[in-house]
Amino acid sequence: MALSLMSLNAQAQVYNYDVNNDGEINVLDVTLLVDRILGGESTPILLPLTFSADQQPYEHPDGPAYGRRKTQETTIATLKEFYVNYTYDKYPGFGIYSAPELRTFWAVDEGTGQGRWLVGDGNTPGNGYWPSGADASVDVTFYAYANVDINNLSSDHNAMFFCDGNTGQTNNGKVDKPYIHFILDENGPETKDLLVAKKADNWNHCKGHIFFHFEHACAAVQFFLVKTPKLANVDVMVKKAILYNVKNDGNYFFNEGWKDVKHYDEDERMKYTLWDGVDAFHPVPDATEDKSEMWQLTTSTQAESDYFFFIPQDFPSWTITSPINETTTGSYIELDCQITPKDGSKGYEGKAYIPFSTNSLTNGFEMGKAYPAVVRMGTSMVKANGEKIFNTDGTIK
Repeated sequence: MALSLMSLNAQAQVYNYDVNNDGEINVLDVTLLVDRILGGESTPILLPLTFSADQQPYEHPDGPAYGRRKTQETTIATLKEFYVNYTYDKYPGFGIYSAPELRTFWAVDEGTGQGRWLVGDGNTPGNGYWPSGADASVDVTFYAYANVDINNLSSDHNAMFFCDGNTGQTNNGKVDKPYIHFILDENGPETKDLLVAKKADNWNHCKGHIFFHFEHACAAVQFFLVKTPKLANVDVMVKKAILYNVKNDGNYFFNEGWKDVKHYDEDERMKYTLWDGVDAFHPVPDATEDKSEMWQLTTSTQAESDYFFFIPQDFPSWTITSPINETTTGSYIELDCQITPKDGSKGYEGKAYIPFSTNSLTNGFEMGKAYPAVVRMGTSMVKANGEKIFNTDGTIK
């Protein structure tokens, strides 16, 4: 039997004894060949499929001077599942893509204590196979994404996979523009840090093992709040901070990056809560260049690795001379605050507004980068009607 296999293996290319087209001649090929000779039905070929992954950490655009570091929000060590779609050309010019059915999850072997990614779900763990329609020599491109909610496929879904439209067909049937339609959901913090990866290979080359190098598709931002020197003679307490006019809808193309970034609902544009003390006010510190002494808008016990996530975008600031209303297009921060002069004179309690912009950044908040955003409370703060709260010397009007 061994000699027969060696002979078959040596002549595989001539006589095509590699029945399952996996690049090798083995007992399975012999069994299938005998089955064909005897006129039996061919056994379905189920080629194994396994995944592994690592991750590109966020980087600060200022480089080493700021100290590049990984975030702790989502890492391969904390990731518990991700989803995979795929495309391939079974025949020239004919493209196929899957529904989000290849679900993976992290499992630890009870005997060895070793963890690994399983393809499948809780009901069918490990039952992952190479796409049955793709021969072992055909390249398949796999698209992986994590931290999304694909269980709700209504109009309020968080993310869905497409290929150049709902049908996935273009250029005479060839799929060439796979993308994820992603909606930022403020109410689901576990869905914000979108991870993406792409890998193409054929089974003959990789033997069914696909390695994903995940990247962060969003931008990560830390917000800090301080008073400018002009407000040194007042105490400021803040109960709530909200960032207005955040674009929360976009398409991430695996081959081209982000496109079509916009407001999901133009008539009700997203407002993003940065801080909510409920009924408790928090003091705002005086101006400082040391971020460790600034008030970071976070409730995390690991503040240095706590970020807000945004679809990459530019924030144009609101023109501070105009009143705020539903047509205001610029970005700004609303503060629910108490302002108390230290000399006992008249104070102010209510809403205060500060323009917010990314004008200092060439391309706004970019994919895969982490930023510190320092919001400085000064005499330019206004009420909703555009009236200033302070005189130029820092006294309250």
